[in-house]
Amino acid sequence: MKYRTLKIRHSIFMLGVGLIALAFLSLTVSKRAEPNGCNDQQIAAALQMQQCIERLREQPISEKKFVNDPNRTNLIGLEYSEITTTLGDMAAKRTSTNPDFAALLVKWFSELGVKARDVIAVGSSSSFPALTLATICAAEAMQVLPLIIVSLSASSYGANLPQWTYLDIESFLKNSGCIKYGAIAASLGGERDIASGLDAEGVRYLRHAAQRHLVFLIEEDDIYRNVQQRARLYEQFGKPAVFINVGGAQINVGDYEFTRLLKPGINSFDLRFTPQAQAMSQYFLMRGTPVIHLLNLRKLVLENNLPWDPIPLPIPGTAAIYYHSRIEMVYLWIAIGLAISGWGAFIYGRLKDDLLRRSDVDDHSFILKHYLDRF
Repeated sequence: MKYRTLKIRHSIFMLGVGLIALAFLSLTVSKRAEPNGCNDQQIAAALQMQQCIERLREQPISEKKFVNDPNRTNLIGLEYSEITTTLGDMAAKRTSTNPDFAALLVKWFSELGVKARDVIAVGSSSSFPALTLATICAAEAMQVLPLIIVSLSASSYGANLPQWTYLDIESFLKNSGCIKYGAIAASLGGERDIASGLDAEGVRYLRHAAQRHLVFLIEEDDIYRNVQQRARLYEQFGKPAVFINVGGAQINVGDYEFTRLLKPGINSFDLRFTPQAQAMSQYFLMRGTPVIHLLNLRKLVLENNLPWDPIPLPIPGTAAIYYHSRIEMVYLWIAIGLAISGWGAFIYGRLKDDLLRRSDVDDHSFILKHYLDRF
């Protein structure tokens, strides 16, 4: 009797497990990768960035520079130069040259409801010139206007060559017909946004870069007035649909405590009760404008299934960010039915087990009572 009970319990248990496993299997089989609604724009943005990189390869820069740049993008700088502010991660800088970042930005713009002819604000550090380029390509693919303010000093392996600053890269690509938009203003960057950590020669290089490209240079050492000056430039055509921060410029991300609140990707938390903005990300969040934070590349690629430090660069259109999974409704209902049946089998097994146990107890009680009655 006990053996039979165990056999029944085991059979019911295996039936429940099997039905639930079939439910999960049907969901897995029913998943289909379909192109995103913005797939055409994603591919256009990535191909445009790829074209920019191919054009940049033709620009004669010292061969020594390509030691750090195996994909020969001309978007990777030196470990140190006269306009270098802080240490940087070479692998992160190389990872940022992936054209799929332009496609990822199109996906995020689409999710945020950015439409053609919208204005977007871009606060860029020269530490990640490739990500600024990706932002421009995404904007042009979606026919939106990017208003870019760039900090000219850079961390290690960014756009830190005095003769090949971010503005030089941008100017070369505009003159080549690869991009239409560029920076509307620049700043020295670095500590307090006035390059106070650089020597006089480094500051002179940065000023000269702004002058030769006829870009307005912001030199305001008061952080609050600096934020307001930038806000006026960004809002000259109306409220931007989104603010994109590229890199870790202090004027864009603020102090350490506030930077910790920003996650890589889309941020839209409420800061309406903050008294006064000390950074552009903070300024826009206070006004209900979402912020896309492009920093912490390792986490960014991990969350979006992009490769880390790829050699060679991936082919546009093949990554997971271009697609979404869809479950066929018929399979979904089958899975729900199987899961309910499996759960029902478990419940039935428990009830059956309880009844059998109670029956055994009642039988033992009857035998004990009959034995005692004999005396």
